[in-house]
Amino acid sequence: MMVDYKYLFIFSMLAILAFAHSDTEGAKEDNLELDYPFTLIAVGPTISKSNLCTVEVYNPWQDSWSIFGEFNLKATDCYTPFLSKGKLLIFGGEIKFPDVSDEVVSLDLASKTSSYLAQMSQKKKNVGVTEIDGYIYVSGGMGDDFITYDIVERYNPASDTWTVMTPMPLKRYFHAVSTWEGKMYVAGGINERNINLNSIDIYDPKSNSWTAGIAMQFCRYKFPILFHDGDLFAIGGNWTLDDVPGERLDLSTGKWSNITNTVEHTRWTGAIVFNNSFIISGNMNNNYELNLETFLLRKMNPKKILRSSPISFLVPKTLVSVFQSAPPENETLITDYSTTILALGPSDPKSNICTVEFYHPSKDLWTVLEKIELNVTDGYSAIVSHGKLLIFGGILNYHEHFNEVMSFDLATKKITKLAPMEEKKGNMGVAQIDEFIYVCGGIGDNGTIYNTVERYDPKADSWTFMAPMENKRYFHAVNVWDGKMYAAGGVDYKFDYLKSLEIYDPKLNQWTLGTPMEIERYKFSIIFLDGRLFALGGTWSMSIDNQNNDGEILDLDTQKWTNISNTLEYTTWHSAVAFNNQIIIYGSNTGNFEYNPETTSLSELNPNKINRTSPMLLLASMN
Repeated sequence: MMVDYKYLFIFSMLAILAFAHSDTEGAKEDNLELDYPFTLIAVGPTISKSNLCTVEVYNPWQDSWSIFGEFNLKATDCYTPFLSKGKLLIFGGEIKFPDVSDEVVSLDLASKTSSYLAQMSQKKKNVGVTEIDGYIYVSGGMGDDFITYDIVERYNPASDTWTVMTPMPLKRYFHAVSTWEGKMYVAGGINERNINLNSIDIYDPKSNSWTAGIAMQFCRYKFPILFHDGDLFAIGGNWTLDDVPGERLDLSTGKWSNITNTVEHTRWTGAIVFNNSFIISGNMNNNYELNLETFLLRKMNPKKILRSSPISFLVPKTLVSVFQSAPPENETLITDYSTTILALGPSDPKSNICTVEFYHPSKDLWTVLEKIELNVTDGYSAIVSHGKLLIFGGILNYHEHFNEVMSFDLATKKITKLAPMEEKKGNMGVAQIDEFIYVCGGIGDNGTIYNTVERYDPKADSWTFMAPMENKRYFHAVNVWDGKMYAAGGVDYKFDYLKSLEIYDPKLNQWTLGTPMEIERYKFSIIFLDGRLFALGGTWSMSIDNQNNDGEILDLDTQKWTNISNTLEYTTWHSAVAFNNQIIIYGSNTGNFEYNPETTSLSELNPNKINRTSPMLLLASMN
């Protein structure tokens, strides 16, 4: 298994950058196939102190870096790159020791052109750079004759002008800078007496003033600071020839604590938040992924370029259309969603946070896409329709049922409330036929079991009752074949377990009975593949000894069921989807598997990142 992301991000990896400097001819570019929706770039001075600035791009599917392009700079070292609105800006730097530059170079990643912006007021290197409300702030740094600055300059991209702001309380260079809630945090670095610092100062652009923050436990320079989930992280850096551990500031309590499993030998590091992990660039070409839930550290494949001061950036989503190219064979873009699998469902322990993951099939890897806050903790159903994840009903604290419907746009991550269902219920079956979405059965307040069918019209945002099922049922399996909805198994109003199969024809608005399964099942899946109906997993008793370990197949031509082996053991509450002529199975207590219908072989896949009691797998489609 390569990465989490959480790569992966955040939904989190956008497209890529390509550029050329106006003074560069014949810039080298790899012929990259960009099969991912967002990505990272790495840039920074090289060990050889060359004036060629080489940009690399990260491919999370392969955990590999490729050289995207080279461009000429006057500076050879100690410059500070910053990515803003599709432009890679290069501030100052060392031209040739000890000469220092005040130049600012802008590389437009969309048009692949470069230009020089207005110069800073001072020649300097090793500055801190961040952006607040469209303005770019450059702080501190070292100038000619080893002068250390406390100066803060604000750049206005609209007018291409600089304004000197209130200086920092301390002179510093090699410091770390980041932004939180509209304020600039400046940490660590080295002062004018070459003393290493642990102090933090906070700049408020609205009042143009500084206040003192809570000092770090360790003095650091050449390191990054990052904000994540209300905490401030300081990782790597140096204060002697020895490395210092990472540390985390709880912004609510104002207390620092050490982070174990952080990186050794990470002087000159850059880091970004990526897919619920920190991607950390150490000096030379080392890379690490620090998982922010487990704090486990994984060494990633190295970059191609040895850098003395590596910095990574997350390429913004706005550049997807600019840099995206055709995916390689047998791979599709996450932004296409046509063959991407999403995983979601109530978590263990119960929570009203629905964590959505997406699957990278080529690397057998799951990444957290989004955490959606719901009003329910269990029993909700979901479907993906036209690029939107729709979540229906559900149960709060085991007894209160809801009829809410929420829409989550997979591209924009916008959440919208849709018209509620007519009935408050959970554990329903959901399917889509043509433009309509059908919700059938379920359980409501006071243990009421439904056989009702509600049809949702997305264009009118309205619900209509259709012909009810023959049986009242919940925990049943639903799927669509040849324009008809199949509902199988489940639990009825007498709390008996069912093996019956019903088929709904939307053209006639009527149900007919199908050939019943051989075994009663609930909390299971039915899958159509190659003219056959697969019923996989589930249970008919609360005893684990009585769970239906084998699946069964209905030949749709002969209408005969046959037992199949090598399916999951103990697969209660599991979900499955047909994917690339295989069946991907997600069990709540078994992990993930790939079932090959031709060979009847079962292969174990890498697990999801979230422990779920009622997992759902959905094929996400933008069509």
